[in-house]
Amino acid sequence: MKRKSRKLTEEQKQSLLKSKYIQKVGDSVVRYTDEFKKLALSQYQQGKSPVRIFTDAKIDVRIIGPQNAFNLILKWRKDISNGTLFKNKNMSIEKQLEIANARIKYLEMEIEFIKKLQALEEE
Repeated sequence: MKRKSRKLTEEQKQSLLKSKYIQKVGDSVVRYTDEFKKLALSQYQQGKSPVRIFTDAKIDVRIIGPQNAFNLILKWRKDISNGTLFKNKNMSIEKQLEIANARIKYLEMEIEFIKKLQALEEE
């Protein structure tokens, strides 16, 4: 079943565009900057809730919906694990390497987090 997207009002669009982390707002689509995606994933990894992450970034969660904030974080986590979150064919080799190194660091942090969780469960 396809999710029904609701149309944003001009007022809602303008409100969302006040955040420096919003790249573009259409009638029913919001595009976030790569900077925000990285920030959001980092903060989520540190235990911050998706709603708090979006709220702190001055993105009105009442407009995008709290469940959508959570779903976006999950989608971005999946995309980064697949290596597709920041993929751009027009990127320089240096930039691609920088992103690959950031992905490796993220995955290493995730492994350490899982190890800590497992250690807590064993106690």
